Amino acid sequence: MNDLVVIIIIGYKPSLTENEKSSLRQCYKIFHKYSIKIISPEGMDVSEYKKVNPAIEFDYVDPTWTSNYDMSSLFKIDELLYQRFINYKFLMYYELDAWVFSDQMEYWCNKEWDFIGAPWFEHLETGYSSKIVGVGNGGFCLRRNRSCVRLAKRVKFLKKLRKTWIRSYLQGIVSFEKVVNAFRKPLHIRNMEALTPMLLDQNIIEDFYWTKKIAVVFDDFKVATIEDASRFSFEVNPSLLYKMNDQQLPFGCHGWEKYEPAFWKEFIHES
Repeated sequence: MNDLVVIIIIGYKPSLTENEKSSLRQCYKIFHKYSIKIISPEGMDVSEYKKVNPAIEFDYVDPTWTSNYDMSSLFKIDELLYQRFINYKFLMYYELDAWVFSDQMEYWCNKEWDFIGAPWFEHLETGYSSKIVGVGNGGFCLRRNRSCVRLAKRVKFLKKLRKTWIRSYLQGIVSFEKVVNAFRKPLHIRNMEALTPMLLDQNIIEDFYWTKKIAVVFDDFKVATIEDASRFSFEVNPSLLYKMNDQQLPFGCHGWEKYEPAFWKEFIHES
């Protein structure tokens, strides 16, 4: 199998909707030359997945990691997940409300980015505006594996350093930021003000964490530009992104049942 990328699908429940089955079949159809792994909790009935593809490969994990949204998010920022697939250069997250249109994998892996996902739009009480406020949706998302391992290790080191500072006499003498300053250059910290809030954050939304926290604090984690993200994937406001993208479909999309399903009806169907 190609060691360029592994496609990761979190199979956290035993039953699948018809659209999820279609999404899974499309994933195997387009990505058949790459490794595809279904990460599932130990002991889960996987018979419905095997009906879609008898050759499907499973990677079983402690059920705690897939027990709820918060634990799943923590799983996706933990070094152990990325170390699990360290022989692959990239991880591609493909949730079963995603759809891939063509195999552009090598093109996107040859880009400079460590993290790339669909653009995010400003969220108002009445819905989403046309203002893009960032990129990095995790439902159809490509990540450079070693970069994620490196940054996850770095955050663990800084959390331990902070605990040591709290327990020592230094807390009453110098600030944590001054302690960290000695490591600032080798750790590529560019935003000291954002460091402590990131370390203390308990409300982890994993794609937001990588692109709005990790990428803000450190200067060696590269998140894609809006232009590239718009060609890579659509999620919210797909019809607007389609116009912005010269009426070209992206590599794939996420949330097609949720965001403008009427728009996607023309493009998403099984042959």
